[in-house]
Amino acid sequence: MNGWNLAIRAAYTVLTVLFVGVLVLLFVPKVRQLRTLQSRETELRKENRLLEAQIQELKNNQEKFTRDPAFVERVARETGLISPGELVYRATNTPSPVQTRGGEEGLR
Repeated sequence: MNGWNLAIRAAYTVLTVLFVGVLVLLFVPKVRQLRTLQSRETELRKENRLLEAQIQELKNNQEKFTRDPAFVERVARETGLISPGELVYRATNTPSPVQTRGGEEGLR
């Protein structure tokens, strides 16, 4: 009977080791997936904070547009708008005509 007890104990040990091995093989990918998802969550939270800051800035600008004429004027100037009656001088980078030796007019 002592031989059978040893065989049964060995079988239980092998089954326990196999059971634990299977559990480890099942849970290791889940742990990796959990870590990946936690990392993604951190990235998304950071991105969300940045977007919330941008939204707040846009709301502040929207408020300035309705209450601050100087802000409206500055933004209009930055985007190239002019007031009625203003003159606009634009500098161009076109070459000027020059005289050549033969008396013909050419471009510099």
